[in-house]
Amino acid sequence: MSPVRNPNAIPTLLIVVGAALAVYHGPTVWEHEPMTDRQVEAEARAQLEALEERRGPHLSTIQGEH
Repeated sequence: MSPVRNPNAIPTLLIVVGAALAVYHGPTVWEHEPMTDRQVEAEARAQLEALEERRGPHLSTIQGEH
């Protein structure tokens, strides 16, 4: 006799996990303040500078290529 499997188990599990993630992370999304264009550009420059610092000398850009 083969075991009986519930065909709704996986979809139900996915819905429950998705709801739990929404409840857990939802307030963070709703409290997030949108950034202005200047803030986005400043953050992008800061991230690029940090990336450039983490690279070794053999991966850094050649001066004068900008």
